[in-house]
Amino acid sequence: MQTLDEVLNEAIKRLEKQNDSSLARAIGVTHVTVHNWRTRRSTPDNFALVQLAKILGRSPLELLGIIEGEKAKTDERKEYWQDFLAGLLDTTKKLGVIGAITCASFTATTPRADAQQTSQEINGMYIMLKRLLRRALGKRLVKFAI
Repeated sequence: MQTLDEVLNEAIKRLEKQNDSSLARAIGVTHVTVHNWRTRRSTPDNFALVQLAKILGRSPLELLGIIEGEKAKTDERKEYWQDFLAGLLDTTKKLGVIGAITCASFTATTPRADAQQTSQEINGMYIMLKRLLRRALGKRLVKFAI
C-alpha cells in the first residue's frame, strides 16, 4: 500500500515542482502544514484531500484509504483499509467496463426516423445500465459504508 509521503511526492512530480512549499501553494495550505503531514503530526483535511486528488487524477476516497490505512494502529484496522482500497479499485474497474459498454451501445445505434422506437431502445439501455451498476456497486457500498 502506498504511503502519504509517496502520495505527496507523486503530487510534486505531477505539478513539475521541486519542493513541499510549491505543493502547499498549489493545494492552498502552508508549507508547515505539508511538513506536518510528512511528520505525521496531522493529516490532510477534506479540502486538501480533494485538492491532492485533483492534482493526481485519483479519487479522494483512494487517498482517504491510504491515509487511514497508514494511521491505523491495529492489524484489523489496517486490513480493513486494505480491503477498502481493493474494493474501490475493483468497483472502479467494473464501472470503467460498464461505461465502455454503454458508450459503445449508444454510438453503435443508427439514427432512425421512428423516434418512439429510439426512445424505447434508450430506455432499455438505461434500465440495463442501472441493473449493471447495482450489481457492481451494491455489495461494495454496503460493505464499506461509513
